[in-house]
Amino acid sequence: MCGEGSFDDCPWVVIGNLCASAPFTGDGSWQSIARDLSHEGQKNFAAPCGRHGDQPKPADTAIDPAADRKIADTLHGDSRLKGINIVVQDVGSGARDSVQLLTNETKSHLSANRIVILAWC
Repeated sequence: MCGEGSFDDCPWVVIGNLCASAPFTGDGSWQSIARDLSHEGQKNFAAPCGRHGDQPKPADTAIDPAADRKIADTLHGDSRLKGINIVVQDVGSGARDSVQLLTNETKSHLSANRIVILAWC
């Protein structure tokens, strides 16, 4: 399981502005990628959270969107990451909880020139 640490410490599939984790990841993985890529000049990110696609969401592995928003707020306030912008989107709600809806959401963020980080948990 990946967590806090370098972008290089966890296997990711990166295609253009889409980063998808290969294994299950911990809650520190997306923030590490955003932090590392921000240092390389990238500033706009989307971090889908909650349930992804049509996969079940057992209570013990659910991600609270509020916790991810708090992490994003912390990164926004980090003086070393000036200009970083992270959109945390709850994809576990009924409006985005199918493969097609998640695909549409991802395409929307990519069209807005955001790096989309799919950290599967």
